[in-house]
Amino acid sequence: ESVNRPDYARKLYLIENCIYGVDIQPIAIQISKLRFFISLVVDQKANDNPTENFGIRPLPNLEAKFVAANTLIGLDKKDVSLFDSAEIKEKENELKVAKHKIFYSKYKTKRKYRQIVNSLRLEIATLLEDCGAVGNAEAQQLASWDMFDQNASSPFFDPEWMFDVKDGFDIVIGNPPYKILTKNNTKDIDKYINKYVSIKRANSKNLYTLFIESSIVYLLQSKGLLSFIVPEGLYKTRSYNDCVDVMEKNGSTLLCADFEDYVFESAITGNVIFVYEKGINKELALYHFDKNLVITRV
Repeated sequence: ESVNRPDYARKLYLIENCIYGVDIQPIAIQISKLRFFISLVVDQKANDNPTENFGIRPLPNLEAKFVAANTLIGLDKKDVSLFDSAEIKEKENELKVAKHKIFYSKYKTKRKYRQIVNSLRLEIATLLEDCGAVGNAEAQQLASWDMFDQNASSPFFDPEWMFDVKDGFDIVIGNPPYKILTKNNTKDIDKYINKYVSIKRANSKNLYTLFIESSIVYLLQSKGLLSFIVPEGLYKTRSYNDCVDVMEKNGSTLLCADFEDYVFESAITGNVIFVYEKGINKELALYHFDKNLVITRV
């Protein structure tokens, strides 16, 4: 049997235990999974034996690691403490075991554990409704979400339900969409306005500010790190002051790098990349990239 390169095992461990991906578009999830498959394949050592599949191990199943969902809309929980009841905990542990089996399983075994996972999710959703942790509508949302449906996008995102992450993420990284929100182009704008401080009073209601606030308030754990690439207007335009205020009240930006040339070909504004830490006050470091990507500290 061929021995794979050390990075193969490291990557496999990190993918299963440390990395999660969310995007509202199913195609983005499929592309992400493909990129991870490629990153694993390049660290496998092939041989000339067809009975051993030429030394290439089966790739993992990533449905439990990458999901299509709207991260700006959370699950409405009536009583969070009820999620920790002994009966629900037991079912969650069974679910965790089944999802681990799916990660490494081949096609026939995957079908078996797929049925087990869907059955357990339905049981847990019913238990949560029965004990009053969620309402009927929320229970239906939980029960209807199928992580194996590659063409569907969930209208809500809940880290505990989808990833077994209960206390927030250590790191959130992303390139949020830049889009001015109006009642004509955003069906959920009222939900957003009621939930997010950063657009309640802002003249310019841009979608990326919601992702910043959502990450800080709802997704990051204490001392967690956030890094986004966003338009430079976040720090230069008054209409985004409410978003910056949320950032300053909940932690501090550790560093911020701006770019002399546009990062994206179709962009009409400059971009900045920032690194932010929740719950920590530290001095800001500013960096500048010129057109040749030479970096200088400001």
